[in-house]
Amino acid sequence: MIRNFPEIMKSQRLKLHISISKLSQLTNISQGTLYKYERGEMSPNGIRLLKICVILKIDYKSLEI
Repeated sequence: MIRNFPEIMKSQRLKLHISISKLSQLTNISQGTLYKYERGEMSPNGIRLLKICVILKIDYKSLEI
């Protein structure tokens, strides 16, 4: 699990004024799954993590894996 990802994802998404719905469209990841990532119930892997990081401008190297 990526420990600090849920907080970073949510804060960066809100900072950029991107809704879960819009992020879902941009990443092709369901809204339900994105909510689970933000709540820390699931962690994205591989391509999904990279898609989210690129769109939300998150430096994936800063994540605590």
